[in-house]
Amino acid sequence: MTFDVDWGGEGTTFDPACTLLNASGNEIKVIRNGTTSGTFTGLTRYTKYYIRGYASNSAGGGYTSNVEVWTDPENPTINKPTVSNIGRLTATVTPGVVTDDGGKTITEVETYIKGGAFGNTLHSIGKGTSAKNVSGLEPNTTYQVITRATNGITESYSAYESFTTIGNPPTITDLYAKDITTTNATIVYTATYDHNASFEKFVVQWRYPGSSTWTTLSTSNSKIVNVSNLNTDIIEYRITVTD
Repeated sequence: MTFDVDWGGEGTTFDPACTLLNASGNEIKVIRNGTTSGTFTGLTRYTKYYIRGYASNSAGGGYTSNVEVWTDPENPTINKPTVSNIGRLTATVTPGVVTDDGGKTITEVETYIKGGAFGNTLHSIGKGTSAKNVSGLEPNTTYQVITRATNGITESYSAYESFTTIGNPPTITDLYAKDITTTNATIVYTATYDHNASFEKFVVQWRYPGSSTWTTLSTSNSKIVNVSNLNTDIIEYRITVTD
């Protein structure tokens, strides 16, 4: 950290100087460069110091009174937030962790979201460092979250973290049986689902009317399933979804 000083002086001066003192009043640096201005360097961020000027002429020398000065804090450093428990309409956002307060205690942490119905405008999802449960999201939609931290004087934003909500459950249509014989049949169906949905397995089952037991034919996403070795002219079949 640095700051410039100009301690003035009128008339003919000899050996002008400016002294930097710490908060306890101990001298730590002196500028004596033949002029009445200079720069202190190598200082600690957000720290109290005192400066005191000195000048002399043919009548003698004198000091100014001590002047209190503070160096500025730096911008905080903060990691990007993390996202967990991502569902269709909800997600949990944990604010980014402040790794450097810039030299002054952090006074506020706030996390924001954008995307979907929020548009490109940052929308606060809460202050503080605890995890935030975000609701009202849309399926199969990409959002971005970001955390801001301030030490009361300077502030910083983390990098963005992106996530995409789970898509809607699949829609099953065109369910029918074909190639029916006395002992065999082929079950055909059409299933569509959002590309980000976690539903990828379609369980095809059948049973005889009145039975409480369903027999699983397939747990893949194949859309054509054969059933064989039947011993009645009527069966029931259904499609369910697993994730």
